Amino acid sequence: MSSAQFPPLPLPRNNTISTARLILRPIQRSDLPAYYKLRGDAQVMKYSRAHQPDADEDATWLKMQPLLRPESGPYEARPPSAYGFGIELKPEVAESLGFVVEEETLVGDISCAKLVYADEKGEDKGEDQGEIVAEIGYMLLPELWGKGIITEAVSAFVQHWKELIEGWKRDVSSSAEERDPEETARLLQRCDIGLIAALEEPNTASYKVLVKCGFHEVRRWVNPGNWDRVITMALPM
Repeated sequence: MSSAQFPPLPLPRNNTISTARLILRPIQRSDLPAYYKLRGDAQVMKYSRAHQPDADEDATWLKMQPLLRPESGPYEARPPSAYGFGIELKPEVAESLGFVVEEETLVGDISCAKLVYADEKGEDKGEDQGEIVAEIGYMLLPELWGKGIITEAVSAFVQHWKELIEGWKRDVSSSAEERDPEETARLLQRCDIGLIAALEEPNTASYKVLVKCGFHEVRRWVNPGNWDRVITMALPM
């Protein structure tokens, strides 16, 4: 897509998000063993699109590579960009939960694993028929389920995404004199990249997390050969 159709929307290369209990930070190559522990767990992967754990670290590495932020060159919010964070427990939180982790050990992840063109129901469309939305997903080690950790992570990611949008809009507005008002208005509208999430119908825990974080259901559909019954949730910006 050319810059005339969509403004360049830069993504941060090295930023962290701190919440009451968590640190969200960029995924690194050194995270591979911890990421394999996550993706190699059958419970974690039950409701993933793969429906099964990764066979080995090589398989996990293939899934992890798109989430590594580039050291140079463009890193922008446009298809097929990926943007995400590893989830860490703050040391005092891990101790209070009786959860033993090494320093900077991932216990989960959250990302918009891809940016896609979709309609208002989150259905994939071509560039000429849909708006760009970011499809988010997340994982957490089973021993930490039911403690509100993923809700906290999703809420923080949503807030961060909104702040990115505001920054993109400021950048477009600051260069408004370079284009006509209608073009500026259109570009500002395109900065409002909404979030969507797709989950299997039986995954009620994830459904509740998304509702708590402001998402609403927009579509139920069948996807033969992958997930059977799918719910698409959306959070417009």
